[in-house]
Amino acid sequence: MIACIYLPYFAALLEQRQTARPTRRPLIIADPTPSAQVLATCRLAAQTGARPGMPVRQARAYCPDAQFIPSNPSLYKTTLNQLRTGLADFSDCIELTHNIQSATGWIDLGHSPQMELKDLGDQVRQRVSQLIGLDPTIGIAGGQFPAQVAATTAKSLYPLIVPAGQEAGFLAPFSIEALPLDKESAQRLHRLGVRTLGQVAALPRTAMITQFGPAGRLWHQLAGGHDSRPLVSQSIEPSEQQTWLFDDPIADRTILINCLHALIEPMTVRLQAQGKVCRCLGLQLQVVNQTSVSQEVSLRQPTAHLGRLLQACSEILDHSQLAAGIIEVMVTLSDLVTVQGEQLELFIHQTPQTNRLFDALTHLAQRYGPACFFQTAVQDQLTRLPERRFRIYEVEAR
Repeated sequence: MIACIYLPYFAALLEQRQTARPTRRPLIIADPTPSAQVLATCRLAAQTGARPGMPVRQARAYCPDAQFIPSNPSLYKTTLNQLRTGLADFSDCIELTHNIQSATGWIDLGHSPQMELKDLGDQVRQRVSQLIGLDPTIGIAGGQFPAQVAATTAKSLYPLIVPAGQEAGFLAPFSIEALPLDKESAQRLHRLGVRTLGQVAALPRTAMITQFGPAGRLWHQLAGGHDSRPLVSQSIEPSEQQTWLFDDPIADRTILINCLHALIEPMTVRLQAQGKVCRCLGLQLQVVNQTSVSQEVSLRQPTAHLGRLLQACSEILDHSQLAAGIIEVMVTLSDLVTVQGEQLELFIHQTPQTNRLFDALTHLAQRYGPACFFQTAVQDQLTRLPERRFRIYEVEAR
């Protein structure tokens, strides 16, 4: 049996819980690019007509009272990792997916007796609530698809269990929108007068294959309650995370930078010992008025260098508008990869040849005069601008 966990309005609920935002005010998570689009909404915003994929301007017209915030991928990724780790007691085979608007997970319960399924479902729901502070709906059935339909249509926090062998009857009245259809295929089925999963299951399998190819075979099987697809169990993405809690709110940037130094340094030591570098850095600041500033940046060059990571944090602080003192700081280093070998200098062990080349260069400078030959030297390794990283100086003639 498969247990499905469904968390609607996943990102919005996490943001409201994380920053103690009032749940009575609609919340919309939007893309901060010039062509801004809605990424996710809370329940209140969805009830006004705002939905993912809609332009922000249109969403404001539907929901003028909404609060718009940027997405926080680091928070969502960390939460899913916590969930995956915490549910490992129930099964070794767990699949979790999310599209910001909602999150869905499946747990392989094996051949659990029918009489134990309700207790297992209650335990899973309670564990999820303890781990991330959100209440999911639970569906249990003999496959991923019927379990997902059960979870997404459950009307209460009690698990909705589909007895073995009754999947087709359970699915029959639901709309074909529950199937993984593309827009064109859904329109074709509507033109054929097919509206429910029961009507899809009643069609000849050969007709579905003729009309829609291999996808039609899968849709016919799912509509009939037959889903033998195995769960795809994902490994937990490794990351490094450190948190600092202040006794009193601080607003001094120097103190904050020193705290960031103390947080990041042990993480870089561990990464260097493992031969790894990070490609993403996340910084979350909790301020005294119960709001949170959180941002994740992708580093241009993977690194485990303390100075470069501190500089990235400093740039985030430069763009953050903090109206009150900070009470908590959390730094996350994610997207860890193994460091690749790099040849820094071609002639590093050929000092005599290097000296001869430099001697020849100085003689050429004497022959052709000033302002003809120049050399470069590293000035600031941490800056990203080439004109600031290197300086050019003239080769002096002998």
